[in-house]
Order: sequence, then structure tokens, then C-alpha cells
Amino acid sequence: MYKIIVADDEKVIREGMRDHIQWSELGYDLIAICENGLTAREALESYQPDVLLTDIYMPFVDGLELAEFAVTHHSRTKVIILTGHDDFEYAQQAIKFKVHDYLLKPILPEMLHEILGRLKKDLDKDRENLENWNKINEQLQVSLPLLRMRFLDQWVSGDLTEKKIAEKMKYFDISLPGDYLCAAVIDLDDTEEIQAHYPETDNELLFFAIQNICEDISKACSKHPVVFNNHLGQVVILFSGEEKLSLAEMVEQASGMILQSVKHYLKLSVSAGIGLPCAGLKELHASYRGALSALDFRYLLGGNQVIPIQDMAQKENLSAYNAKRLSTQLAKALKTGNSADMHAIIHLFFEELLSGNIPMKECCMHIQILLFAVIDVWQELHISEGQILEKNIFTEIFEMKTLQEAKHWLIDVFENTMAFIVQRRMDTGNLLANKAKQFILDNLSDPGLTSPMVCKHLSISTSYFCVIFKNYTNMTFIEFLTLCRINKAKELLWQTSLKTYEIAELAGYKDAHYFSVAFRKSTGLSPTQFRESRNRGNDDDELEEQVGN
Repeated sequence: MYKIIVADDEKVIREGMRDHIQWSELGYDLIAICENGLTAREALESYQPDVLLTDIYMPFVDGLELAEFAVTHHSRTKVIILTGHDDFEYAQQAIKFKVHDYLLKPILPEMLHEILGRLKKDLDKDRENLENWNKINEQLQVSLPLLRMRFLDQWVSGDLTEKKIAEKMKYFDISLPGDYLCAAVIDLDDTEEIQAHYPETDNELLFFAIQNICEDISKACSKHPVVFNNHLGQVVILFSGEEKLSLAEMVEQASGMILQSVKHYLKLSVSAGIGLPCAGLKELHASYRGALSALDFRYLLGGNQVIPIQDMAQKENLSAYNAKRLSTQLAKALKTGNSADMHAIIHLFFEELLSGNIPMKECCMHIQILLFAVIDVWQELHISEGQILEKNIFTEIFEMKTLQEAKHWLIDVFENTMAFIVQRRMDTGNLLANKAKQFILDNLSDPGLTSPMVCKHLSISTSYFCVIFKNYTNMTFIEFLTLCRINKAKELLWQTSLKTYEIAELAGYKDAHYFSVAFRKSTGLSPTQFRESRNRGNDDDELEEQVGN
């Protein structure tokens, strides 16, 4: 229902409209009937109606004056003029005061109904537009923080012109007084800390708490700082000041206080990267990028640090650091099993990175060169990545948060690889030694049996065979072959009645006399004396112990 006021100095018209017009059916609520312009003006102030239906000629204040007052003070009120004069001058004035309609007396109900019907449609449309506008305005108010944050993120990213920046700052009522601007970025060092300290707390609530601390401290240290979250989830603080040096000192001081407060109240570790102060709105992105780059040096320095980018200049003499040379030395240490050299090389490598203030990306590049060394060793020795690591080797290195953490991880990779190589060599050497022993036992009767024959059977070099055979049997090839042949002869002497020359042949000796000499040298007895002794019990145990498996 729309509120309507009727103003006319003629009582008959007033009462007729009150009693004979079905206002509610037309969609109106008749809230006041006024007999002159003065009471009508008071009713306008009191009720703020949607429609004013007024005569022109009235005491105190005429209808045109009333229409002017309504348009000036209640612009949403629609005015319909009633008059008994069909005068063009009146019509002109009515148009001037934005009168909605102009109705001549005598008033016919049908005509009034038609005018009020058209007016209701206009009022319905106005109401719908107003509701839509209110909804849009509400949505804008809700979205305003998000739009503000998006603008700030675009600004510090360098995506806007200076003119656009100034326009948006005015729109969002952002003020950064002073000739210089400086950006600081506050970032959580380890998200796993949240799970450790607050396992049942929503992460968003903690990030909001960190931002609140940043806002409170930055406002205490600077005039009109701007605090927002960037698209990386970090807190960005924009400071301003009149003098470059004092601005930089103030930003560093405020950042230190923020770190202490977050640690004290939230038990969380954050770091602050600080860019260089810059002049001009358009140059702020350079300070912001410097702050982000400063945070990368947590890789070198560890967490809970205030890191001004101006303190992190890389030393020129380390720009051509030769990681390739060290990777070659590491590969050699791996393959030779030299743990001391391996640790010394890795320690030297990381000392050079740390002392050189090398940025994180460059550090990772150098570390990758060392990783290629271990990968080359894996490929050479047919070792799969899964036998050493659970994840991809390059995925793991980029998960390291500090250089010290990367160092420990790299040492683990090389130690695990070295241990794997040693164990494999032990397993392989033991297998080869056992195969060699079996081949010797199977070919004892061959007087021409030599170590090259065994090597050919095993497909390994003579030098490698000599090393592993000695390591796993504690005997040389000749010593083992002689022992096996003497033990074979003992067995035949105990268990058969074969002649000495026949036993010599079966044991691999071409010359029976040489066999007898070798047998006496080994047992202290001649073959005949040994056979006569017949002391099988003890000798059986001795035979089993000496030959082995």
C-alpha cells in the first residue's frame, strides 16, 4: 500500500474523495486530508507520503508552492495537481516542479482511478528499482573488503597505472601520506606449527589473528598503514613516510614487534621480508617484490627473522660457484664408500652457500647439481629411486624450508645411497664367492683349474674376483683350492681302497709324488699313514669346519 495525502480547501471535494474513492482497492492508504497548504506541508513532514494530491488555490500555501516544497524536501513523493483552471501558465509551472500529473475539476472518479492506476505502476517500478538498488548496495558493502584487497594486490603486483591507483585509493579511502612508501610481507614459517599448537582450531581464525596483530602494531608505529592479505595468504603492510632512512628503520622496528607478539600470543613463528623504500605510487611494486625476495632468504637464515632485502646483497665472488666440481667428487666418494670425504664435501658446499647470501632459487639450482651426481651413481649401479627415497628426489628438495634442513636431508640421501651400495656389494660379493667355491668343488679333479677359469664362469675380472674371494673366505684362490683337494683326498683315503696315484688324479693332481708332498705338508702325514690312522670322528669334524659351505 502506498501512502497518499489529499489537500483541498473545498470540504465537499475532501469528503467526497474520502468517502467515495476505494483507496485500498487501488493500492493506497489515505493517511491525511488537509484543508489548506500549511497543514498539508506539515503532513508531508510528518508522514513522508508516496503521493500528494493537491489543489492549486488554497489558503496560506498554494498547491504550486506545496509541490515545490515536496520536490525539494521529499523528492520521492509524486505530486498530482487538481485545479479548476485550464491555464497553460499553471501547466508550465507544474512541469517545472516535476509534477507527475495534472487533473482538471470537476473530478470524475473514472479519470482519478485511471491516473492513480498509472501512478501505482510507476510507484511499483520505482519500488522495485529501489529494492534492486538496495540489494546492489548491500552486495557492494559486503564485497567492498574483497574489492579493496583485490585492488591492493593488483597495485603491489605492478598491474595498474598511477592514475588508476590514485582513483582507487580515493574510492577506497586509502591514504598513505609522505614522499616514500615501503612494503613489508609477514609470512608463517611453518604451517605444520598450526597443527601442533592448534589441532582443533580453524586455520582462517589464526591467520585473522596474525593480521589483527599486524594491524594493531603497524598503526601504533605509523600513520595510516595499509594492511591486507595477498593472493599467497601472506599479510602485506604498506608504510609511508617523509624520509627514506627513518621509514626503513620504522618498518624494521614494527616488523620485529610483530614477530615477538605473534610468538608470544599465538606461539607461532613468522618472518618479515622488507623491501626498499620507494618514491611514487607506481614504484611500490618494486618494494613489494623486494619484500617477497627477502622472505626467500629464510632458506639460508631460518625462521622467525626480520629480513630487510638491502642486507641480503649477494657476494660477487660466489656468483660462479662451481657445484659441478664438487658433484664429481661426491660421486667418487659414494662409489668408493668414503663417508668422511662425502661429509666434508657437503659441509663445504653448504658453508659456501650460506656465506654467499645466495638466493633460494639459486641455492636449489646448486643443490640439484649435487643431486644429479647421486642420480648418475644410481643409474650406473642400477639402483632405483624408490630403493632410497619415498618421494621424488626433486619434489623433496623443494619441500625443504631452510638451508640447514636441506643439508641434513642431502646428507641422509647420500648416506642411504652409500649404505645401500655397501650392502649390495656385500650381498653380491657373498653370492659370487659362494658360486666360485661351488665351481671349484665341482671341478676339483681338473688339474688345469685356475682362477681365470673361475672368473670366466662368473663373468668378472680377475682383480675383482681376488678381492671378494679373499674378503669372504679369508683365503686366496690357491689356498682354498689346495684345502679342497687335500680334503677330497682325505675323504677318498677314508672311504675307498683306491691307490694313492688314483686318489691324486681324482683330487686334481697330475703327479702322485707332488700330491704326496702337498698332503704331508698339509696334514703332517703321508697318504698311507693317514689312511692307517683311521681316526674318522675328529677328522670328519675338521673336514666340515675347513671346507665350509
